[in-house]
Amino acid sequence: LFMLEPYQPDKKIIVMIHGLASSPETWISLTNNIMGDEVLRAHYQVWQVFYSTNMPIFESRFQINALLKQAFAKVDPDSPSAQNAVLIGHSMGGI
Repeated sequence: LFMLEPYQPDKKIIVMIHGLASSPETWISLTNNIMGDEVLRAHYQVWQVFYSTNMPIFESRFQINALLKQAFAKVDPDSPSAQNAVLIGHSMGGI
């Protein structure tokens, strides 16, 4: 899991999950647009998941779920950002 900036409890979390035979590079344009816009950057923080795409889909899902649960357990679980994260998946990352 890549947090592109230190966790901030007042910013909504956007978790981006890449697709098959891909990597977080899939999200470069979208991430740059969010991070480069003053208003968006003030309200959103971007997390990117990197996973091995050669695993069975159920194993990938299990590992990504465990990774996200662990990450949210480390941040303030009662913060607005931890309660209302947005997941964006591409291709197999969307499954």
